[in-house]
Amino acid sequence: MDRTLCVSLCIALGSYWKGAWLLMFLYCIANSQGLCKFGFSREPVRRLRALQTGSSDQLFLVESVAVPEDRVREYERLLHREFAHLRTRGEWFNCSAAAGADYLSWFAIHYLSDFD
Repeated sequence: MDRTLCVSLCIALGSYWKGAWLLMFLYCIANSQGLCKFGFSREPVRRLRALQTGSSDQLFLVESVAVPEDRVREYERLLHREFAHLRTRGEWFNCSAAAGADYLSWFAIHYLSDFD
């Protein structure tokens, strides 16, 4: 089963297992001001709702990719390091939603191909 189908099924069933790995997600959440937040969560949609509560700006989930739970912090650090030149504050980066989706896709191709 390919990863996209597995992740879709896992989300739909509320189960996050792929083989022996518990899955987490790296995500990109954007606002309308040209900022994106790259982080991780077991449930990116729930994380979006939690962030929205504290934000006056409309936020939306742009992209997410599945990663094994035991390596999610390592991958998040790598993601932040790759795009450090765009960092504005904390986990927020100066890039459009489209660019954020592209960056996360690029990251998945370059760093997560061994996970497939």
